[in-house]
Amino acid sequence: MDLLHELKAEQVMSQTMEVNGQTVVADVWRLPATSSADPLRKAGERLLVVGKTVYLFHEDVRPMMGSCTWPEDLPAWDFAPDYVVDAGTARFVSGVSTEAPAALMGALAERAAAQGWEPLGGGVWRRGQETLLAHAAESRRGTEAVMVIQRNPRQ
Repeated sequence: MDLLHELKAEQVMSQTMEVNGQTVVADVWRLPATSSADPLRKAGERLLVVGKTVYLFHEDVRPMMGSCTWPEDLPAWDFAPDYVVDAGTARFVSGVSTEAPAALMGALAERAAAQGWEPLGGGVWRRGQETLLAHAAESRRGTEAVMVIQRNPRQ
């Protein structure tokens, strides 16, 4: 995608994931610390942006989404997710809410704390061998939010 090159993103790997039982492939890109991900948020249906990490799906995953169940061990949001992607070591959850981004992140922080997540700042929490990343921003559809839980390899 030309926009990723313009933002000087670096492709770090390709990853096979499952979306509601169907296998999909995403290229994983990292943005430089000085680049803003904002231009990517309106760039297309095949993108999932979490902080400085961009997942570019090889196909539009939205037709596969259907209705999704919320993973029980994730802090609950006040909206139904658009989709859930399970990559084995990482789980991705995205959705849209009418809450303001700050209110949504505040609610997540409270629930994460109640479930034993330690805040590290900047939308990042840690619990045992897992890291939770969250981001919420205004969009045409309301507040779009993404959560990722990554299982860290044991040291």
